[in-house]
Amino acid sequence: AASVYPRVHVGSIGLAMEIGAEAVNLTESQFGLASTKFRWNLSGSYQQVLPRYVSTDAQGNDPVEFLVPYFSSWHELTRAVFLKGYQWPFDAAKVPDNGSSLIDLLVYHETRIQGRRVFLDYRSNMTGDASWGPFGKDQVDSTALEYLEASGAWDSSPIGRLHLLNPSAIGMYRSNGIDLASELLEVDVCAQHNNGGLYADIWWESTNRRRLYPIGEVNGSHGVSRPGGSALNSGQVGAIRAATRIAGYGQADALDVGQVLAEVAPAVSGMLGLSHRWVSNAEQARTTPRQSKAQLDAILHAMQQRMSKAGGPIRSAVVVGRSYAEAKEQAASALTTDSAVPKVLLSKALRLRHMLIAQQWYLYAVARYLENGGGSRGSYLVVDASGEPAHTALAEYRIKPEKTGLRNVVQVIAAGEDGELLERLDECRPVPAESFWFERVWSDYQSGAYLQPPKP
Repeated sequence: AASVYPRVHVGSIGLAMEIGAEAVNLTESQFGLASTKFRWNLSGSYQQVLPRYVSTDAQGNDPVEFLVPYFSSWHELTRAVFLKGYQWPFDAAKVPDNGSSLIDLLVYHETRIQGRRVFLDYRSNMTGDASWGPFGKDQVDSTALEYLEASGAWDSSPIGRLHLLNPSAIGMYRSNGIDLASELLEVDVCAQHNNGGLYADIWWESTNRRRLYPIGEVNGSHGVSRPGGSALNSGQVGAIRAATRIAGYGQADALDVGQVLAEVAPAVSGMLGLSHRWVSNAEQARTTPRQSKAQLDAILHAMQQRMSKAGGPIRSAVVVGRSYAEAKEQAASALTTDSAVPKVLLSKALRLRHMLIAQQWYLYAVARYLENGGGSRGSYLVVDASGEPAHTALAEYRIKPEKTGLRNVVQVIAAGEDGELLERLDECRPVPAESFWFERVWSDYQSGAYLQPPKP
């Protein structure tokens, strides 16, 4: 499964889901082009210098400029590649009419469907179609050329242009063992950001689990098409607001430590019991760490492949429905009380256990969204036989349009008393229309009233 997350980042949202914390907007993620050997987003100058896109077979042979057949001229192709720098995240709205996100779709098609590898080549210019003539300054789209010339970055090769436009971009890859001046850069359409997450109020406190504060990316407040930088800033502000709320509760409303310990003891005891059972099973069966690691890796690989197919940038109701059923079956059969896990791999197994929980929640959310008639929006395409082709040469990708009525609600996922997942559609809050009279605001601040939830 292609991802730009650091390899050590596996997420922990399943912990909160296991205790029933509500989640929101789980359908929404952000995908985009990134390098895979060294995980890094290929936005901005990496695209604006007009690199050559090449695909090869699995062994690196049979190089093909696979973008060319989908564009009718140098101007169309160079415009799409250049705009990919500004419009980096995959955007369903920018696929039609040879938009910049058609490039993401074509990379996805090459890697996921054709089984080929895709690279960016900064060493030489695109060759294009023979009927277009040779690549040159006069062939470049005016938007791209004006930008490069205004930046003093026109050169005869992509690497030369990148050196003039953003030399640190070259140095960053060189410091990670990749020389863009002498080698191809392997890329894919990668998961970059989960816009959904746990449901919280304006103080970043969980809507149904008091004193739980989902801060940062784990908070589901990031919307459908929100840029990553804006979302990160929001998370940082959220940490300040959460701290303010915690302080605002005051000592009189502080948690009783003894009561907390008494309430969590059964859950901790159950988890310890499961861990002891796994270790005991491994000792009795003489399961080696290598054998157990292979089994755990197989569980993870199955999850990754399933999420890439059903929760990635291309989604269909049939695939999502089947994947959700598979996820439920895997959660019921993997890592049961009969599993054997050596002590050294307990942390890995426990992480996987929570990932199995999270997988069900995410796929349930996507399945329900599609059942509600949801279509393409944000960073994913919903394909359906009734849709319009993404391109005349891509009939298999028929785009189901967005159901704009769903913009007025947020999808909330929660667990019922029997553990079954439930969906709720909450109306979006209107933009506040308060007058903010100074004396009243100052009075609320001094009394601490502003810390309390707003009255319905």
